[in-house]
Amino acid sequence: KKKVLANTNYLLVSIIISITCNDSGLGNFTLYLYSVLIYIYCDGASRGNPGPASIGVIAFRDKENQESVFTISEAIGKETNNVAEWTALLFALQKCRELSEKSVLVHLDSELVVKQMKGEYKTKNPELLKMQPSHGHDMTIVNGISRIGYMTGGNAALWKDEDFASILVQKATAYITQQKANPFFLYFSTHDIHVPRIAHERFAGKSGFGPRGDVLLQLDWTVGQIEEVLRKNGLLENTLIIFTSDNGQVIDDGYKDDAVEKLGNHKPNGIYRGGKYSAFEAGTRVPFIVSWKGKVKAGKVNDALFSQVDLYASLASLVGVKVEAGQAPDSKNYLPVLLNQTNKPREFLIEQSINSTLSLVIGNWKYIEPSKGPKINKDTNTELGNDPKPQLYNLASDPGETKNLAEVYPERVAEMKLKLDNIRQK
Repeated sequence: KKKVLANTNYLLVSIIISITCNDSGLGNFTLYLYSVLIYIYCDGASRGNPGPASIGVIAFRDKENQESVFTISEAIGKETNNVAEWTALLFALQKCRELSEKSVLVHLDSELVVKQMKGEYKTKNPELLKMQPSHGHDMTIVNGISRIGYMTGGNAALWKDEDFASILVQKATAYITQQKANPFFLYFSTHDIHVPRIAHERFAGKSGFGPRGDVLLQLDWTVGQIEEVLRKNGLLENTLIIFTSDNGQVIDDGYKDDAVEKLGNHKPNGIYRGGKYSAFEAGTRVPFIVSWKGKVKAGKVNDALFSQVDLYASLASLVGVKVEAGQAPDSKNYLPVLLNQTNKPREFLIEQSINSTLSLVIGNWKYIEPSKGPKINKDTNTELGNDPKPQLYNLASDPGETKNLAEVYPERVAEMKLKLDNIRQK
């Protein structure tokens, strides 16, 4: 119900909200039935400029009919840098556009949300969670696990992590079987290596290396299932299979799942420095395995510089499709490298880290441009490669990027900097 109050610039919106929690063990996270009153100052909205500056007061009426009033500055802070808080606020603004004729703020779920935004809300029974967060990942709870951010959608949006692998394999199997008489492209993005690491009961506790080890077993099973359906349909000799990752390793990725404790002497980034988010090689240098029965000889290694960006042009060449002008301008056709017919590398490669620091690789040399920011991500214990000074490494003699040669070869630094600047301007 919407009503513009007489002689004021405020819009009064009254909403009744009921969210049911099916898991009795998570009762502390239920949003109970509330009457939520949100007052919005409409001056800014009437000028077509809704936003935080145009929001006035939020009033929540709780179960005991007691009203609690917060100003926006009290609720989230005038200078907050907490992304989650602003995410919740922007979500409310989106709801207003869906529910209000005037495109103004309409919806924040309950006083619980305000307490969360103020940092006052603490879980009463965190031990009931299936997995405890280590950093972030402490917001919306689904399947007994807290997540990043907030969500809507009700029961239809819920899922069970343990079933991901089986469901994705089933869908991929059905698609391959349906398309076996036709050319097809299947992009299969597994969840197994991502957090939360919750394996199906077939694999839970079987690896001896905790949840991370268990989901790696599950990943291995998943790949085997896809290969098996190709074999059963007689498609292995006519199918190029590529197995790769979207970024380098990260061990503590937001949950207390014993991944760090059970790592032992294993080095998932091998000889390389850094990890996910990093400008160093372990940030973007990833596994890349190609299999094509009868076409690509097994057990061989190709050290040629190749980028996942090149898959677009290379696969287009494989199937005889022309890449039109303006499409995928950074992708190059390196199909002979992909099929291990040559080790001729890319001329150069641009790498990008989490804070948009760019690196340029030409041959054996890697240049990392000067950048601000922390040297280490303390949450994940990852070296980020940030340095206010330029960095230059010889990846042939120093693949671990331990010796910065920028002062030794200033002319090479200047040359690579100039090339990187020119590429950036294009």
